[in-house]
Amino acid sequence: MSKKKQKTKEQEEIEEVIPWHSMEINDVFKKLKTDENGLFEHDVQLRLQEYGPNKLTITERFKILKMILEQFTGFLVLLLIVAGIISLGIGISNYYQKGQGEEIIDAIAIFAIVIINAVIGFVQDYRSNQALEKLKEYFEQDIVTIREGKEVILHSS
Repeated sequence: MSKKKQKTKEQEEIEEVIPWHSMEINDVFKKLKTDENGLFEHDVQLRLQEYGPNKLTITERFKILKMILEQFTGFLVLLLIVAGIISLGIGISNYYQKGQGEEIIDAIAIFAIVIINAVIGFVQDYRSNQALEKLKEYFEQDIVTIREGKEVILHSS
């Protein structure tokens, strides 16, 4: 992947919320640096190079195993896992030395919390990825644009 370029003042100005629908057509042309003839191929290539394609991007299709493992990478989750391991170790030690291992129950409770957290996080991530996929499919369609004064049909994906 290429590094993202620093946004220019013009890019930030275009990205701000602009009520395009209420502007005069010549003001829109001026703001977007075009005219009623649309863009020429050279302009299209420059804008693609500068802004990138106008599409929803999913950097990587979700993988279930990766999504599950990611649930165990947060600082607090790792802290709970370490606490559970320490508690389990102390509990096992106490059980063999004194015949009491109450810390084992604490460790089981900690691991149960970590697992419940992972399940909830996975379900949320999975559903959001599915929604993003459906949204992307919804927006994949043919569009009509003006290039060099002529209407051209482009596939949006």
